[in-house]
This record gives sequence, structure tokens and C-alpha cells, in this order.
Amino acid sequence: MIERSEITAYTSTITWDEVVWVVGRILGGADSIQAGERLTSFPNLRFIPASEQIVRAAQRLVAEHDDLAPRDAIHIASALIRMVDVIVSDDSDLDVVRTVRRKSSDAFVREVTG
Repeated sequence: MIERSEITAYTSTITWDEVVWVVGRILGGADSIQAGERLTSFPNLRFIPASEQIVRAAQRLVAEHDDLAPRDAIHIASALIRMVDVIVSDDSDLDVVRTVRRKSSDAFVREVTG
């Protein structure tokens, strides 16, 4: 949907890091470069920089939620800064923060395609 310019989506810049790193570990360097290029070429995908404001918000989230990983806190803080109240993710670890609702990718696709 992002590729087809049907929706505009936001993600933290660390998403690029995670995608390139995971693909590189599983499939190797060439595939990780291709995955990174594909991610950065989505026409309606906007990257939210991990700014000082976001890192400070992530720190507050980690302090409030003992079981929240730092990277997950950055994703949630990025959403909150942009006033996004739904995160599309299959990572149930994000559910510990109630101010942002997580929706699985399957549920999101079902919802928007009717």
C-alpha cells in the first residue's frame, strides 16, 4: 500500500537499521543492501529521525515500563511525537505501552482492504 502510494506511513530511522541488519544476518550483505534500498525508496514512507526529543521520550517510556526494550521505546516515542496512536507491527512487545495501540500487519491489511 505504501509502494502504491495508497497511504503515507511513518517509521523511525532505526527501522532501516533493523531491516538491513536482520536481512544481512539471514541472507547476506548483498540482500541487506537491496532491502535497505527498497525500504528507502517507498514513495510515501517518511522516516522520523531519532532526535534528542525522541530519545528523551524513549528514556521516560523505558523508566515507566520495566519490560520495554530501548529500540521498542524509540519506535513508540517516534509515533507519539508524530501524534500517531496506532502502530502497525507484529511485535507484541510493543503492547506494554497503552498510549499507542498496536495492530498486526494482517489486521491492518484486512481493515483497509475491507
